[in-house]
Amino acid sequence: MENASRLLAAFGGPGGSSGSGGSSGIGSGSSGGSFGLEGIVNNALPFSYNAEGANLLSRFIQSSIGLIFVIAIISFLFLIAWGAVQWILSGGDKGAVQAAQSRITNAIIGLIVLFGVFAVVALIGYFLNIPGLQLPFSLDLSRIKIN
Repeated sequence: MENASRLLAAFGGPGGSSGSGGSSGIGSGSSGGSFGLEGIVNNALPFSYNAEGANLLSRFIQSSIGLIFVIAIISFLFLIAWGAVQWILSGGDKGAVQAAQSRITNAIIGLIVLFGVFAVVALIGYFLNIPGLQLPFSLDLSRIKIN
């Protein structure tokens, strides 16, 4: 029981003060049942990640979407290169040339779909004001005039 009281006191909870009468550096030192954990930050993360849950979630979504797009673009480049090498090494064989053309065509279609998905996600983020899905640049739709 004594260990629990010391632990609670170290975090500024009920059962004691935080030692020097002020803040212990971990908790806020307040009494009344509060543990004072709102001031705790993770020093291993950059400063911008030590924020509220919504901000952290939006940064996670932005990072995930960015990672997915980077992987997709790298795979597009790999498929284009693979199709080009396959076409060069086909030696005039109709089946191999057709397979290479199909691979290149599918890679280009995949890239078009990728940018279409990016545009749809960005528009959803813009109109619903979801921070993690908005475009990385400013989009001012007030300049567009429809007559």
